[in-house]
Amino acid sequence: MILGIVLATAFTGMKQGFYLLESARDNTLASQVMQGEMENLRTTNWDTIDALKGTSDFAPDSDILSGQDESYTSQRVITSTKVGQLEVVLNVTWTDSRGISHTNNYVSYFTKDGLNDFYTRTF
Repeated sequence: MILGIVLATAFTGMKQGFYLLESARDNTLASQVMQGEMENLRTTNWDTIDALKGTSDFAPDSDILSGQDESYTSQRVITSTKVGQLEVVLNVTWTDSRGISHTNNYVSYFTKDGLNDFYTRTF
């Protein structure tokens, strides 16, 4: 009976550990997808970014996802906050092995005169 309790506890702990490992991998992958897109936008001129206003999907670099691209969806939302400034929000959504949906976001502000730093919001 004691052996059964020990094994059940060990199995539960291992299962939770594997889930936490999966969660860390998924968050890292989502961050890499958004970082890659943000770097692509940083090298883009103002007129091109201004023309992208609205909501659209973006395709992550193929080498980042390596076969997992069907479980991740990537979206870019660009809105004008004031004259000469755009807010860029990158969203990556995925579903984990337990069927729970997760979303990670990067937010940045582009101006005609340069780019401000970005930050992350996790939901």
